[in-house]
Amino acid sequence: MLTKKRLFSWEEGEAEVEFLLEEKGKVIPIEVKSGWSTRAKSLQSFKEKYRPPFQIILSAKNYAFDKGRQTYYYPLYLSGQLSNLLNLES
Repeated sequence: MLTKKRLFSWEEGEAEVEFLLEEKGKVIPIEVKSGWSTRAKSLQSFKEKYRPPFQIILSAKNYAFDKGRQTYYYPLYLSGQLSNLLNLES
């Protein structure tokens, strides 16, 4: 079960990931985008360096999962339900 503990962020150079969620020793990066554009260069930098099991982008877009990129896309309005959603996905 995904538990709510502490959220952290990550910065390196010009790259920044808004939230990092630690669960069972694994770090899940969460990028927040205010509109429809989900281009996430910082998230890609984090992924290349730390190899998380998957990543999450919150934006104005509907739910989607990109298997090749191991990226979940959730609409911003579901951010409060993220813990429940991830439990359903696993």
